[in-house]
Amino acid sequence: MRREDCRVPELCQGARGRDGRHRLTGRAERVPSWPVKTFASVNDFSGKTVVPFCTSASSGIGSSADELAGMTGTGTWVASTRFGSGTPTADIDAWVDGLAL
Repeated sequence: MRREDCRVPELCQGARGRDGRHRLTGRAERVPSWPVKTFASVNDFSGKTVVPFCTSASSGIGSSADELAGMTGTGTWVASTRFGSGTPTADIDAWVDGLAL
């Protein structure tokens, strides 16, 4: 990854590899997925309701939703949730309906 292309500079501090690109270092587990972080940091969520959720067979959403809300500083953020693998569609539909958006 070229330094100038790195959207998460704290992860691009490492030495360069043979290809001349920076090796990723740092604590990626403390950073929400990069595309989502970039999306959250460059958009204005004023007047929007944001419903964070994740799908995972193992780990939960952790503090990612709170971190994303902090990055944006705008919008109304509702409680986050995690859907495990094999979550029935009916359960997801019921969750969406319960949001009353």
